[in-house]
Amino acid sequence: FTLHQQQLQVAAEIGRALSDYRRSAEQAVLFKSGIIPQASQTVASMLAGYQVNKVDFLNLVRSQITLYNYETQYWKALSESRQALARLVSAVGEEDIYEK
Repeated sequence: FTLHQQQLQVAAEIGRALSDYRRSAEQAVLFKSGIIPQASQTVASMLAGYQVNKVDFLNLVRSQITLYNYETQYWKALSESRQALARLVSAVGEEDIYEK
């Protein structure tokens, strides 16, 4: 490898890591601030409806499973964002780029 090739390779890795970080961090924020609270509200509503025989058990369970799936997707997105941030730190060679 020449110096120029290595610089291009590092720049490409930085670009990929930064793109992955932004995408997964945005997904995590979306799940945390919008999707999960809304799904939690749906579960609470379904539970209240079930307690007064307005909602059947299957729909209550489905709403709970949906909430669990969203929570799993949130943790996956958060994990992916941290992995991308670690790749970015490795490519840049600096540790002070971590979020404060």
